Amino acid sequence: MCRSLYRFLMAILCTAVLSWGTGCAYRYQEDPKEIFQRALTGLAGKEEMKFRGKAAIRTDDHGLFDTEYQYSGTLKNHNEVVIESYLSPSSSDTKTRSLTLKRVNKEWKAESLDGTKPSLARWNPVAQLEAIEQTKNKTFRTEYGVPRGKQMIRIELEGEEAVMYLSNQLEEEMQELQSELPSLTSTVPNDKRSECLKELNTLYEQQKSQLEDYLTRAQATLVYHLLIDKRTNLPLRLSSESEIRYEEAEGAPKKELLVTDVYFDHYK
Repeated sequence: MCRSLYRFLMAILCTAVLSWGTGCAYRYQEDPKEIFQRALTGLAGKEEMKFRGKAAIRTDDHGLFDTEYQYSGTLKNHNEVVIESYLSPSSSDTKTRSLTLKRVNKEWKAESLDGTKPSLARWNPVAQLEAIEQTKNKTFRTEYGVPRGKQMIRIELEGEEAVMYLSNQLEEEMQELQSELPSLTSTVPNDKRSECLKELNTLYEQQKSQLEDYLTRAQATLVYHLLIDKRTNLPLRLSSESEIRYEEAEGAPKKELLVTDVYFDHYK
């Protein structure tokens, strides 16, 4: 009887200790949103930084990516980002395209552009992190299984927020394209340049209207994974998957997936 009572008391004691330990661990678990804010603050305090990344676009379900990009860049003087991009080595297009962006009143503006494809502004990882902070409906979650001394957080933009974010990004790129239309007519004879520009503007308006129509019926998911150095609170890697689903004019379903993966280093 005494032995049974002893075992019963030990079981209660062990349960209490385990419960206290679990509660204690939970109580001191860091909020992933706070981890993200510290990383963004740490990045904002650095004058210079380098990054390198890859991006790929897939427009159907066959598993292969249609287009792949490689890019690299530098953050200078807190408010200037220079990006260089080119298609994957397997592509026949070897031209390097570059873009200089400057932050003015909390917005990144293109200062110089060399080539119109791809649109390089979307590869600016600093702008991506700042955009995540500004979005309203998002969820943060701590991911486990990362190397010692590192932290990984997952950020997901909820349905309508993801559609709005991607819509704004596409609309900005459309506006950028419109501003470049006059330069596309530079090789056209002077007497036909006005007519050519008119046709380009008509085509642009048609494509813009079609894009807006698609977006009104679109669904989207946008997920980021941010790897952070615990010691410095600085971002080490940012990866994302953005998927948008919509119906074409004839009602056929369409899906596009953009995957990016960028590494940060050389902080100063």
